[in-house]
Amino acid sequence: MARQSPAAMTTTDRRAAMGHAYRNAAIWAIGNGLVSTTLVSYLARRLGADAVAISWIIAAPYLVGVLRVFAPALANRLGDRKRFCVFMYAASGLVLFAIPVVCAPGVLRNAAQSLVALIALWCGYHLLEYLATVVLWSWLGDLVPPRIRGRFIGRRERALTLARIGGLLASGQIADRWKAAHESDPATHWIGYAIAAALGAAMLIAAVVPLTRLPNVGPSTATNAPVRTKLWSSFVPLVDRRYRALMVFGCWFSFTNGLAQAPQFLFQESVLALSITSVLVMQTVMRLGQSAVSPTLGRIADNGRGVPMMMASEFVVALSTPFFYAAARGSPIWIAGA
Repeated sequence: MARQSPAAMTTTDRRAAMGHAYRNAAIWAIGNGLVSTTLVSYLARRLGADAVAISWIIAAPYLVGVLRVFAPALANRLGDRKRFCVFMYAASGLVLFAIPVVCAPGVLRNAAQSLVALIALWCGYHLLEYLATVVLWSWLGDLVPPRIRGRFIGRRERALTLARIGGLLASGQIADRWKAAHESDPATHWIGYAIAAALGAAMLIAAVVPLTRLPNVGPSTATNAPVRTKLWSSFVPLVDRRYRALMVFGCWFSFTNGLAQAPQFLFQESVLALSITSVLVMQTVMRLGQSAVSPTLGRIADNGRGVPMMMASEFVVALSTPFFYAAARGSPIWIAGA
């Protein structure tokens, strides 16, 4: 794929490229909503998953996500960023499509093997997607100039959020309607979740099409130094003190967030007996709020005030926990506050 210099792009070319990026985000987000972690967790419960298995479903993708540090070296080995993104995103959708096929009851010897296969495929899907996303952001960074990058990200995030809402609501309706139509046969309830997962995988693969329309630009700051292609060079950023500080923050946030995710899911599914549609509707309301503020937050980031905004957001996130306590006291509606 021939490369184009970012400096050679006209305003019309850049706007067209940003439009393709928005369309990619929207189609991908519909698929992502259809096959959310919530849906896969409900599917796993129908396959007999306990709390430990649910914890692995939530945590394992983050564990394999550490390998995304090798994304730049792998992209260089494959050839260029556009080819890498198209291949990895398409492959991630195919791996995801294998979940309802391989993990269906009766395909493997027992439910335990089905759960192991589900977790393995779920990890593989996330790993491929993580690798592609790292390179995609590098690619988009050269397509969009810094002066409007925050606003571009804010608008793209809004497209992601609104489209994901549609996918979330659709997945909940598919699963719950199938369950209601087959109420007398609990052994088939997993099929509704599998249908939503298969549709989500198809949308993720379709999201590759707009990526093929994006110009294959090279790095915006070319140097005479050779490109690092060895895998060990992926750890070079660790010598940057600022990067290490960001990494410590990310690890601590992920650890504390992970501690709560499995119990929160089991609390909603087992204690409050909420349907998947109820859970996804609450997530939808939250994402509508995110969609409303994303462009504004992008402008704030463009003005160099991202850190105070992040600190305030983390404080608000921490306020969600007391709502679980209130819901446990006999008023399930309080869970909506979380």
